[in-house]
Amino acid sequence: MRYFWIKISAMILAAAMLFITSFKLVHDTSDNMSDSQTAYNLSSWLAKNDIIIDRDIINTDDKYVYSAVLTNAITDHSTAAAAILGSEAAGSGANTYKGDRGTVVFSDDAFSFTPNDDAFSQTAAKADKYNMGKRSEEIIADMGFDLGGCVISAGESNGELTAQVYKTIDSKPVFNDRLDVVISNKRLRSVSGVWYMESGIPTEKRRAKSAADALCELLQKSGGSGKITIKAMTLGYKMNTENGSAVTEPFWRFELEEGDDIFIPA
Repeated sequence: MRYFWIKISAMILAAAMLFITSFKLVHDTSDNMSDSQTAYNLSSWLAKNDIIIDRDIINTDDKYVYSAVLTNAITDHSTAAAAILGSEAAGSGANTYKGDRGTVVFSDDAFSFTPNDDAFSQTAAKADKYNMGKRSEEIIADMGFDLGGCVISAGESNGELTAQVYKTIDSKPVFNDRLDVVISNKRLRSVSGVWYMESGIPTEKRRAKSAADALCELLQKSGGSGKITIKAMTLGYKMNTENGSAVTEPFWRFELEEGDDIFIPA
């Protein structure tokens, strides 16, 4: 039992030392050095603690975030189905509608659209890895969604084109307010996700947690879990949904080479 408490005390002491070192590094570099030097120091120090990040990813500028309330754009399923399917959609079972373009299924706040072979065929046939974002935007707009203020991330893997279309607040993505588009063999395969819109002007602007502070918090959270490599860090929002409306909260998202994302409150 005596050795157990010695081990616990050592772990607490190590955690405290890590926090003190992190705090000192962040504030010493932020206050007394250039942005590029701060980023270099952070990346070098993190590498010694098994977190690999390119210094060019670290943006040390002051960032600001807002409070916002969003409303689900597909609360009225029959109206949304008619817009998505491009016809007078007919109900076919619980939360399922069929039309000329295919089938759409609603589940809570989300939907999943499975198109017929010829749905959006002209647009899908023109899609490639260079213009997938633009083609996805055209398809989603034609399905009745207002894409004002969105950001699109597109890519290609194993012959499959994909795009993630995010709603934004002040040009920052809402990570869980997004539509996913898949095209392969020149055919649209699916469109799915959730889409919430502002129900007012974002308010309560405040300074966000700095990138340096977020990285130090990430280190404390991931300490002892082995080496990780950060391929991107993005300031944005996540929304908490209830009864068709949502309140946003700011987060730093860390995308890892290992395949998982870590979110740190901002």
